[in-house]
Amino acid sequence: MRWDEIFIAVATLPKVWPLAWPATAPTAGGIPAQYPRLAGQFAEYTEAQMKAFRTGERANDANKVMRSIAAKMSDDEIHMVADYIAGLP
Repeated sequence: MRWDEIFIAVATLPKVWPLAWPATAPTAGGIPAQYPRLAGQFAEYTEAQMKAFRTGERANDANKVMRSIAAKMSDDEIHMVADYIAGLP
């Protein structure tokens, strides 16, 4: 991932994740029992899950939080955010 792509991914997070951002920023460490830890998750898995939330194939999110977030994201944004998250320790 290039630096400009990382910058876009980081800049995109608060735009598309307004509800989840406080729980995950900046380390994607999550809040156990409320939000899962995302840091270090395989990019392919994260991307697939975000797309599943966007299509409604996955719907196990309370109050449609992830579905409403994923609905605002393009394929490129999902890909960049997934790559960014995968690189977090």
